[in-house]
Amino acid sequence: MANPKVMKSNIIEKQSTTSITLEVDPEIANWMVGEIPANRSQCSLYLDSGGGKAWLSLVDAGVYKTNTSYNKIEELIIETLKIETLDVNAFISFGPGDGGTDYKILSSLLEPIHYIPIDISNVLLLRSILKLRDIAHIPFGILGDFEEGFSFIRNKLEKEVNAPIIVSMIGNTLGNLDINENPLLANLAGFLKKGDYLVLHVSVYSQSWEFKSDYWVQKENHTSKMRQWIAQGISRKTNKEMEEVLRNYAELEITERIHSDIPNSRSINFSYRGDKILSIRRYDWASFIGWIKQNMDPFEIIREGYFIEGDRETGSACILLKRS
Repeated sequence: MANPKVMKSNIIEKQSTTSITLEVDPEIANWMVGEIPANRSQCSLYLDSGGGKAWLSLVDAGVYKTNTSYNKIEELIIETLKIETLDVNAFISFGPGDGGTDYKILSSLLEPIHYIPIDISNVLLLRSILKLRDIAHIPFGILGDFEEGFSFIRNKLEKEVNAPIIVSMIGNTLGNLDINENPLLANLAGFLKKGDYLVLHVSVYSQSWEFKSDYWVQKENHTSKMRQWIAQGISRKTNKEMEEVLRNYAELEITERIHSDIPNSRSINFSYRGDKILSIRRYDWASFIGWIKQNMDPFEIIREGYFIEGDRETGSACILLKRS
């Protein structure tokens, strides 16, 4: 890569050619062709084309969205956000996934605003940009790491967007960080200006929830697409052949080991032969709200809501905050 800071892709889809610009953090460019730092695990699930494609294959198959009551989650996010009532110039998406929920959010606007997706996966960035290019102004996407590379992201955003803006972190991105929640939220609090918004969507659990009964803990629930996605992440992290990992999938260890800045959080941790690969945090919503009120002083809560599915004792929650 001659210039790792800017990556341009000419993509042809349905006989329409579009030039897409990605601002690339040089550190992530190095990760893509080298080893992932030892303290980082989850990015191996999405990094490179293999990770992004495996995730999209899982999403496109419909299994993931069905198994997480995706329609109900999207309704919760859209109702909490009510973006059509907010005066914002830009929507900054930290972890856009396939762009589907972002599309539904922004399609309610009468006039397009700026949209900038940020992800560690170039495949997911391109998917989200292609999906939203007809309803938003997209100057670029940012291939970056918002856990340890926030300064790169901040520098790019400050040069492009005008306040007020909204930063979106949906899909339980906060609950999937390698590092705990506080460093990223502190960075966002320092970046956002008066009148800006922050929307967070997380996974929650009820008091009846049991670790052993969680959907993700029971391997019989892992579809072939899920296994392939997890196996390719293990392969990327450990340099083991993906086929070998799939043959030995029974060795995937799923344990509860809590690591969170937010009280009463629960964590589902996946590891393979000692190598951590994935964590899923679920939050007690009352404790989450209490932590936000205590630790996010510059913000006021505009709206919040949640639901719990009785058969699983887990659900989703969403909160809209405004920088005061």
